[in-house]
Amino acid sequence: MFIGIDGMRQHLEAVKKTYPDYTMKIIRQYEADDYVISEFIMKGTHVGDFFGITPTNKVLEITGVDIDKIIDGKIVEHGGATNTFETFFEHHLIKSV
Repeated sequence: MFIGIDGMRQHLEAVKKTYPDYTMKIIRQYEADDYVISEFIMKGTHVGDFFGITPTNKVLEITGVDIDKIIDGKIVEHGGATNTFETFFEHHLIKSV
């Protein structure tokens, strides 16, 4: 779990190390008051260790949602979720019990 500005930096560095060629495509985006909600697909080649999962060298697609609070043009809060479970299960990186 990454927290704060340094945490966000660590998170982005970890993602870039795991998926160095990743791209993100925004599918839908909404604005409400100070918030921007973005639905996205991240696609990248899994070449780095990710939470103990050995690199597969496969191109993975992971869907997700980000919720950002914007004040004076800057992100002051960030939250979100990605659906790694579905992708990892589909590619046999995790198994059902």
